[in-house]
Amino acid sequence: MAALYILTFGLTFLETITNPYILSKGDEKTATQKLNLAQAFNPIGALGGLIIAQKFILGSLESDNLNTDGHKYVICLTNLLKKL
Repeated sequence: MAALYILTFGLTFLETITNPYILSKGDEKTATQKLNLAQAFNPIGALGGLIIAQKFILGSLESDNLNTDGHKYVICLTNLLKKL
């Protein structure tokens, strides 16, 4: 769950930081159009990032598998480390 928050905060940070950069590039008359075009692709990137996180991060957690001691986090961590 923390990884999803980190991903969301990172995407928001990138979106906020790139706005002045886009506005500073090129002619000032077309700056608003360039910004609108860039903002049109932000939701696609955000959804794509969440889908990738769901497939690779949440898919490897296996939180329903418990060992005999009930330490499900140990199993999740070992499975995640094996995939690296």
